[in-house]
Amino acid sequence: EFRRVLFRSTSNDPPGPCNSLSDDVILTFMSPPSLSAVVTPVSCPGSSDGAINLSVTGGSAPYTYGWSNGRTLEDISSLVSQSYSVNVTDANGCTAQGYYSVSTAHSNPVVNVAASASSGCEGFVSTLTASGASSYHWNPSQYLSAVAGSQVIANPLATITYTVTGTDNFGCSATSSVTLATT
Repeated sequence: EFRRVLFRSTSNDPPGPCNSLSDDVILTFMSPPSLSAVVTPVSCPGSSDGAINLSVTGGSAPYTYGWSNGRTLEDISSLVSQSYSVNVTDANGCTAQGYYSVSTAHSNPVVNVAASASSGCEGFVSTLTASGASSYHWNPSQYLSAVAGSQVIANPLATITYTVTGTDNFGCSATSSVTLATT
């Protein structure tokens, strides 16, 4: 988009038998690029699946892009949760700046684990129960009745620490641990 302005200069100096002189000057004012964006948040804390889909209007193509993270494409992806800025320059050297914040869509679940007994003689039985998420994976698998599920049975022959990873319906996860001691 641009705007043209006409300047006309006419001269009759000095007055006399000569024709007057006239000059037309047309100045063209280009509009700078204008930016808008669709920002996709990071799905879970610590993830790098955010994106910024930039749209440029106005100015004159082609455009060059300089993002604060060093990228030089119009759209950027694989982003972590933080703020990003972009400088866009069009073919005429006109510039526009944009500032965008990639947020986090969901928080990690708070995973808790409890043991029915935390210590006992070699081979004692303890029920381990996890809560706060929708699916669970236990590690290590040694002395456990299963590695998946919110409740497993442990029958440890030695002191061992179990870690459960709980994942919620959004795919966000967190861990919690419990130690079972043999006496």
